[in-house]
Amino acid sequence: MQMPMARSRVVTTLSSDLASTKIVNVGGSIGTITGDHLTAVTGKLGAAPAMIPMELNVKTPAGEKNLHFELVNHPKLTPLLVGITAFAGLTQNAVYGEGTTLRMNGEIKLKGHPTVQLENTFAPGDTLNPDGLQIALGLMSSFMRIFANTFETPVVEKISLRVESVPGVASLTRSDTRG
Repeated sequence: MQMPMARSRVVTTLSSDLASTKIVNVGGSIGTITGDHLTAVTGKLGAAPAMIPMELNVKTPAGEKNLHFELVNHPKLTPLLVGITAFAGLTQNAVYGEGTTLRMNGEIKLKGHPTVQLENTFAPGDTLNPDGLQIALGLMSSFMRIFANTFETPVVEKISLRVESVPGVASLTRSDTRG
């Protein structure tokens, strides 16, 4: 495991008989966390670990927004972080709106392998789930499959996503021409 280690200052402690929590202000990176054990968190002071750059471009009739993130490269955390980051980046900005068709395409660059191409269209649903949730779940699924590779540990070099919001409900069907 390699995660960034940062300076922090405890602002306050929320005490509880079940589980106390500390509220902290986080500072700059000071090293790499190398292990999270039952009794301690271990790490090395110095350089921070390599992170996965993620770019998200959101285009709607209301405007366009480019967002840049850096994610931890970890087989169990990265799929979840990609989904959460895409969902938050998509739904929590001024250009996003519900009830539109979302067209997503993107690339996952893996070291030593061809680029993984992503392309999908998501029509708005009749459920209470935000429309962007389908994109987040699809991305999580793709990354879970990448990290499930038992032959080698994948090294993700970069993630690039583009989501275009198109007014209305567009649906696609596949016609079977076999006779």
